[in-house]
Amino acid sequence: MAIIPSGRMPPPAESRIAPPYQFPIEIPADLPPGPYRFTALGAITPGHPVWSDPITVDVERPDLPLTLTTDPAGPLTMYIGERVVLDVIGTYADGSTVNLTNSSQISLVSQSPDTVTINSAALATAVAPGTTQIVINGTLTVPVTVEAPVEIAPATATITASQTRQFTAWSTTHPENPGIAWSINPAGLGSIDTTGLYTAPDSVLSQQTVTITATSVADSTLSASAVVTLSPAAFINVSPAWSVVYSGQSEQLTASASNAGTLSWSINPAGLGTIGSAGLYTAPSLIPSLQQVTVTATSAANSALSGSTLFGCRRNPFNSSFLHSARRCRRAVPPP
Repeated sequence: MAIIPSGRMPPPAESRIAPPYQFPIEIPADLPPGPYRFTALGAITPGHPVWSDPITVDVERPDLPLTLTTDPAGPLTMYIGERVVLDVIGTYADGSTVNLTNSSQISLVSQSPDTVTINSAALATAVAPGTTQIVINGTLTVPVTVEAPVEIAPATATITASQTRQFTAWSTTHPENPGIAWSINPAGLGSIDTTGLYTAPDSVLSQQTVTITATSVADSTLSASAVVTLSPAAFINVSPAWSVVYSGQSEQLTASASNAGTLSWSINPAGLGTIGSAGLYTAPSLIPSLQQVTVTATSAANSALSGSTLFGCRRNPFNSSFLHSARRCRRAVPPP
């Protein structure tokens, strides 16, 4: 009878041909910790071997490691279907380092098995896109990111008529054929070339969205998408475009705007009348001579975006002092 060990465990130096079937087993000092199986091989008659059920012996160091590290150390980036063995290395008080990957004293847990699984042999398998951590013995963590089969950047963009935006995409699961095919939906709402350069249509009358899709040439079932928002050009128009107001009078202004957000009103020269938050302009009560004032509506989000109108401000010829003088003149003229 002979004993057949597993792994790097050396076999016993001798076999037995008669009872008692006892075998001394020598454990090498450099044997990696972990479980080892032993199977007895014998024969009832020559040429008819018989195998026993295996027994398992757990070989461990008597002391515990001071620190644990992994190889690779992480963070890890994987693609779907990729497998990585995460070796666990222990450093001991005597300065020695030992591979503890198969040790029964080591536990490995994935915080998100739906993203990455890990088995007792420290084999990590990427299952789905996402991020997670592999935790060793409850203290050491290895961050893992699983990339989507196809990725695209940027994920969103906002442009106006005739503008362009460059998109980039790459395949993580087919490095041997990383080609990307581009498409847009709705078809015809702009165009995209083979490099991922999207061009908006010449005219955008209302806000619309376009989906940019990058598809793996190697596997048409793998794709990623980005969304482009097409916006009309931003503008601010103030009406009326020109007006004359007399001292103390008011004029209601109206600002029609697109993609301008909240508006603020201002006057130039400052102090030549007042303007309310709703666009009501009031001329000063005293205007010694004809003056011109510019009233401007400005986007609060973009100070470079504004619209203006002009006012001619003059003294009111029909104010009370003027009429009083006219009445005095009429009384001084004798009747015919």
